[in-house]
Amino acid sequence: MMINLTLVVQAGNFLIAYLMIRTLLLRPVIVCIREDDAEYEQAVAKVAKQKEQVKAQEERINERWQAFQETFLEQIPDVARVREVEITILQGIPELPPIDEKNVHRLANEAAKQLIEKVAYVH
Repeated sequence: MMINLTLVVQAGNFLIAYLMIRTLLLRPVIVCIREDDAEYEQAVAKVAKQKEQVKAQEERINERWQAFQETFLEQIPDVARVREVEITILQGIPELPPIDEKNVHRLANEAAKQLIEKVAYVH
């Protein structure tokens, strides 16, 4: 069987062209693609880490808020919880004008509101 010399030369040219294309053109492209993939994976990992940090920070904020609310509820005076004040009109003080029943409750509510406002800012 005779192999034509032209066929051998073409096969050699094909191998040389393939090796040149692979080393000169494809290798830098493959390196760039791998670098981009690595950067993308790093970015995804960084975003996931930041999401975890934000979630942890939100949980700490919620815990602090719950603790603040519990502390605040513990500090509220009974007047603020009940919103009623038992009023006893002192007998025998002539300087005080008589107060009718309608105004007693209005004055009691106003006094309770003012007391709540003043106590709310005290630590």
